[in-house]
Amino acid sequence: SVIGQKRNTPLYIRQKLGFEIGKAFTLDQLKYGIDKLYATNEYDYISYRFIKPDELEIFCKERIINSIGVGINYEKGTSATVLLNYTYKKIIFNGDMLSLDAKLSEYLGLKTLYVLDKGAIPAPIIKLQYNQLAFNFYDNGTHTGNARVNFGIVEAGFNATRNNLFSVGLVGNAEIYDIFDIVSSLST
Repeated sequence: SVIGQKRNTPLYIRQKLGFEIGKAFTLDQLKYGIDKLYATNEYDYISYRFIKPDELEIFCKERIINSIGVGINYEKGTSATVLLNYTYKKIIFNGDMLSLDAKLSEYLGLKTLYVLDKGAIPAPIIKLQYNQLAFNFYDNGTHTGNARVNFGIVEAGFNATRNNLFSVGLVGNAEIYDIFDIVSSLST
């Protein structure tokens, strides 16, 4: 049995452990399965005990379900960028996650990702992304103009994860580009 969890179902936890009801497993397989549960980054503490020789009880203490991340990036030749991330789990269903990312610099970048993890059961993935890019044009070392490009990507699909080594998905995407603010050089 599985106790202590609120967001994820016992089925989800068994699938992450790699166990099937009624099938034997070794202590090494149990330890490996617990490592896989910790790798989901959803649990602060996981323990187990054998109630009977053939009955295992898993206790899972779940982590706080949301987080905020802030970062700064600077590369030579580009402007400094502030990176922001907000991640929230269990926004609609058990096992789902919403991630919002923003890249704040001279050129804006936004990304939204929604994932529903139901283990071996196919579940949706939706990703929306918007970015701005700039290009400079040169002719024999002389700056002749520039262009700014907006582009967006919409992805949707399904994914099913049997274990950490096997995942199957089907995703389609659409990309939208908008070229504007093309500035030509002054004639000499």
